[in-house]
Amino acid sequence: GPAGVGPAGRRLAPAPRVGPRPAPRRGAPAGPPDLNDQESRIVQLVAEGLTNKQMARRLGISPHTVNYHLKKLFQKTGVNSRIALLRETGWSDPSEESPEPGPRVRPRPGALECGGQL
Repeated sequence: GPAGVGPAGRRLAPAPRVGPRPAPRRGAPAGPPDLNDQESRIVQLVAEGLTNKQMARRLGISPHTVNYHLKKLFQKTGVNSRIALLRETGWSDPSEESPEPGPRVRPRPGALECGGQL
C-alpha cells in the first residue's frame, strides 16, 4: 500500500449515534403541564367547583374569557372535560373517586398458577 498509511494512522471518529433519541415521555409523572398564572388560577377554581360565571367574577374577567382559557387548557392537556383537566393537572383528589368503579373481583387463589393446563 502507499507509504505512511497503516491501520494505526486511521483516526476513528466517534460514530454518530443513529436511531431515535428518547422522546420526552407524554404523561410522565413530571407533574402538571406548565401553566401560566392565569391558567393555574382557573384550574384551581375549577377544582373548587366554581362555574365560569363565578370564576369570571373572582378573576375580574368576563365569562367569555374564562371559557377561552378553559378551551386552551383542554387543548394543552389533551382533555375535554373539567374532571379530566383536574386529573391531568394533579388537582383531582384520588380519595374521592376510586380508579376502577364496580365490584373488585379477585381470582381464586391458585387460579392463575395452573400453567395453562386445565
